[in-house]
Amino acid sequence: MLGFLGKLWQSAVILSMFFAVGVFAKVTIYMCGDSTMQDWRESAYPKQGIGQNFGYFFNANLVTVANRGAGGTAANTYYKNNWLGVANEIKAGDYVVIQFGINDRNYGKEDGISQDSVFKKYITKMVEESKAKNAIPILISPVRRSDFRPNDSIYESYHQYPRLVRELAERLNVPMIDMDTLSRNYLLSVGQYYALHYLNMVLDAGEYSNYTNGNSDNLHLQQNGAIAFGRITTEQMRVHANPQVKKLGDYMAKMYQVDVEVSPEGADSATTVSSYYPEGIQVTLKTTPKAGKKFLGWYDGNGNKVSGNSEKTVQSNLIYTFKMGKQSTKFTAVYEGGTPKKYTGNGAALTNFPTGTPKKLQGVQVDDPIIQTDTSEKIISKKMAKFFDAHKPDSGNGFSENNNAGFTGEGF
Repeated sequence: MLGFLGKLWQSAVILSMFFAVGVFAKVTIYMCGDSTMQDWRESAYPKQGIGQNFGYFFNANLVTVANRGAGGTAANTYYKNNWLGVANEIKAGDYVVIQFGINDRNYGKEDGISQDSVFKKYITKMVEESKAKNAIPILISPVRRSDFRPNDSIYESYHQYPRLVRELAERLNVPMIDMDTLSRNYLLSVGQYYALHYLNMVLDAGEYSNYTNGNSDNLHLQQNGAIAFGRITTEQMRVHANPQVKKLGDYMAKMYQVDVEVSPEGADSATTVSSYYPEGIQVTLKTTPKAGKKFLGWYDGNGNKVSGNSEKTVQSNLIYTFKMGKQSTKFTAVYEGGTPKKYTGNGAALTNFPTGTPKKLQGVQVDDPIIQTDTSEKIISKKMAKFFDAHKPDSGNGFSENNNAGFTGEGF
């Protein structure tokens, strides 16, 4: 009888260990950053942060994404006002994504300490406190602002901070994803018009009901931009040299291709590029007609014209939104004289993913970041106000910004 009870107890212990592993195997990815990371309220749509839909890229049974981005924060203000809530929650095996550098030039100040030292001090604190909990910190440099310039392609608005992130990653021996370089390459690959009107919050009047008069903001991201840069982040995780970061690739959800065509070819000035999406995420398709071209509508992979929008604020017939299903598919932007293109694939999920963005575009080398030095910064110091003039708190959603080469918008 004792032997039977002993075996029963032993089995119970093994079973409890099995369930414990099942419960605690699920990890949380904490997203720490500013307004380009945060969740935005529905009334701000299509404005979204990179962390807002990031959870869709992962298997919900294995990963929880906790977006703790907070508008208007620099490394020091985030640490003082937001970090404690993250630090109290993280546990062994969790991941902590840390992305700052956009606001630090204006708000990352402390008396008697250089701004570079302030930035390094508080990033280091967040990294070390994450490590103390046996969590895995990942440093990410900020996504470039779409400030296209003829001389250096895209202006390095955030100056030394991307470089400081690289230096900190090396000194602290933590993994890094260089979104400064990757986003610069991507923005150059799609071009200025697409970057502004399809990725950033440059909206034409009449596109969305909550932006009746349009919007002009080349810093913040609309949903397409937030998803694009979130997607690039996951691509880097899949192939990362750090095995703990690369392991996240095993936790990701299935991805499905959405091919996008225009018919007849050349009728558009721009159209949403073909890409892939996880199930359940909202996909936004948009096209911009060339002068004199008449848009007839969006058509699905079966050749049927689609109607209705999953996003209630859409007003323009040039925009079609839908929830991604479990199959790869195709959509065609059909203009007068064109015909819908049928999807001929098998609908299967993707098995291969890009590992980066184009390295050479139109003869311009873009794989190395342009770093603004202190010396060259002095040359343009008289113009700095037009790039950095954030003011007036925006109800917890960052700061209002009203000038960058003609662009305006809420929030940092």
